[in-house]
Amino acid sequence: MSPFRCKNLLWGAEASLREMDAAAATVASGSNGVLFMPHLSGERSPFTDAGVRGAFVGLSAASSREHLARAVLEGVAFNFKAIAHSLVRRNASLSFTSRARRVLVMPTAEW
Repeated sequence: MSPFRCKNLLWGAEASLREMDAAAATVASGSNGVLFMPHLSGERSPFTDAGVRGAFVGLSAASSREHLARAVLEGVAFNFKAIAHSLVRRNASLSFTSRARRVLVMPTAEW
């Protein structure tokens, strides 16, 4: 069991990143049109706007928790990509923590 756990609305309890990743891996990239905007506490980088809020977009009756899990991981990955591009434009360095390397779905998101 992974020591990295997160409370989430998808399972109504705690789920490890591995459990969330396994669920997300069962659906195709793009989450059947479900998007997640990961700005739950505003956006700090690369665009500063404390008033921005997160959201799921594109939900339908066919959306499953697996679609939501994939959308969360892809939303975070694409936001990370925007931050990385911002750092590259500023000639800043970027390194990954061991936690970021453990998530399996994120690198497969189509950039």
